[in-house]
Amino acid sequence: MNAYKKNKDGYIKAVDEYVKPKAKMISLYRDRNEVIKLLNSMREMERLFEELGAHTKRLEYEDQIAVIYYIYLLIRRYIFGERLDESFWESFVSIVHEKTEVKPFEILRSTVIDEISLDRIIEKRNANSHISPEDVADIFIDLSYMLRRNIDEPFYRLLYERLENLRKSWTKRHIGIDETIDELMKIQEELKKYEFEVKNKTVEEKIVQTVKRMTSKEFNIPHANLELKEFREKLTQIKTKKLITQKEQKELTVSLLADLFKEFKDVERGKIESFAEEMVDYVIRKLKENANH
Repeated sequence: MNAYKKNKDGYIKAVDEYVKPKAKMISLYRDRNEVIKLLNSMREMERLFEELGAHTKRLEYEDQIAVIYYIYLLIRRYIFGERLDESFWESFVSIVHEKTEVKPFEILRSTVIDEISLDRIIEKRNANSHISPEDVADIFIDLSYMLRRNIDEPFYRLLYERLENLRKSWTKRHIGIDETIDELMKIQEELKKYEFEVKNKTVEEKIVQTVKRMTSKEFNIPHANLELKEFREKLTQIKTKKLITQKEQKELTVSLLADLFKEFKDVERGKIESFAEEMVDYVIRKLKENANH
């Protein structure tokens, strides 16, 4: 890579300053046809580069293919929360000069994004400083990662779906920056409250708290008012079992239904039954995971 080899630090700095802000914005517009076509074109460029094999012409395209490859990995990072390995450029140089196959945009992983940039943006807003679309993109990216890493958990999935709907509204310009930040703050606050509630709790306590939170969201009532007495009693009976029978699973469903029917007399029966089945599926999965640890 001629430019990289001549001035490594300058090359990386120039690429990052130009590429990173654009990659962030592209990741937020990922469901648009133009972005899908762009990513497909990147894949095609990578394929053509592979086909050059050991051809001398390959060296002429090193800088270009490296930047394309880097952009693709950045977009993946911003969508899925994947970090690039710090040695990315060294790794890529090695791949190019050894004339080995470039694996189709294989992601290089290291540490994950683990801090939210929302507080920094709030400080900028309070100080009447300019908030750019890239600032908002940072918040979406960080929150998205924190929710996606626990996407099998119902409450995280619920917040992630809200975040996705908000992203689409913002990218379609249905709402402005201030309203978007307000909604992002609400999602972050709910996430913090939930994680505080389940921190250092037993599996049984986490399950109960999750079911209460999900019930609160589904039927729009304060979760603190929910007792779920019969459900909790049945859960206590089966929580340590390595094998939960279909009969026991059905009894757990019946116990949750009894609590929900008692609480929501005016809600359509089918809606309650569907919700109870979803929650019990989650509970059984968590109990099995815990039994296997």
